Amino acid sequence: VYDLDDNMFDISPLSPHYRDFGIMPVEFDAVGGGKGDLWKQGTGGFDVLRNRQMRKSFIEIIRSVSCVTVTTEPLAKIYRRMNDNVRVIPNSLDFGVWEKPPIQRVGDEVRLLYTGAANHQEDWMFVSTVLADLQKVYPQLKIVLVGMDWNNIKNGIDYKRVEVAPWTDIEAYPYLLQTLCCDIGIAPVSKIAFNECRSSIKWCEYSALKMATVATNYGPYKRDMQDGVTGLLVEEKADWKAALSRLIEDAPYRKQLSEQAFKHCKANYDLDYVVDQWMSAFISVTGRN
Repeated sequence: VYDLDDNMFDISPLSPHYRDFGIMPVEFDAVGGGKGDLWKQGTGGFDVLRNRQMRKSFIEIIRSVSCVTVTTEPLAKIYRRMNDNVRVIPNSLDFGVWEKPPIQRVGDEVRLLYTGAANHQEDWMFVSTVLADLQKVYPQLKIVLVGMDWNNIKNGIDYKRVEVAPWTDIEAYPYLLQTLCCDIGIAPVSKIAFNECRSSIKWCEYSALKMATVATNYGPYKRDMQDGVTGLLVEEKADWKAALSRLIEDAPYRKQLSEQAFKHCKANYDLDYVVDQWMSAFISVTGRN
């Protein structure tokens, strides 16, 4: 059984992972005119021939396994071109571990969380200007980043009002997010093929910790969230600013959204229930109960 959680054929050139998965050189329009090389053959460890051979081997592996498991239906459509037995098993959480402790709030601070690695650069570049504007309006707003600190991207954010926590071991990750005691979680995604195939795990994690989520109305969040019920779905920067402003100002509304999202995610993405789908996949391959 081969488990896959990403569309490995549509890695964004703005992702550092393009170095290992991209199969074409990439140019960009330079400031002041002309062209520059974003990814150039033989530079910075980027090797088109190596990556094409790796892609070929990757496809051969998919074709040879008994079963492929993925987390979303758009991802299944891609890998069904190479294997007839592809099963969709949603990402899930152990809600016995993801339990938010009571928050001892100091003052009127509102804590906004974003979790994201370097491959989320496009997403961060979009939303960072919104957050910078919100900092000017709401002195009580604290931005909390897990993963990247993004300080290398000049975006107008006041980093004196930003907390950064690095990645930790997966076993400790739920506890790290618990200790951050955040109120709002954001999930911006650019509208590209890679993100269409993503799962809504970020929203599930926020919801398990009873945070109200604002997410891009695209891909996994458009499929899984109900706008105004289990979170807020937005499009343009003005929509982001309006949605986040309401959540910053209206604590009862934040609580309402977070409670409804928690109930929905626990009913649909709790590992205690999703494990049966895993067992079904394994039994179909082994023929054993």
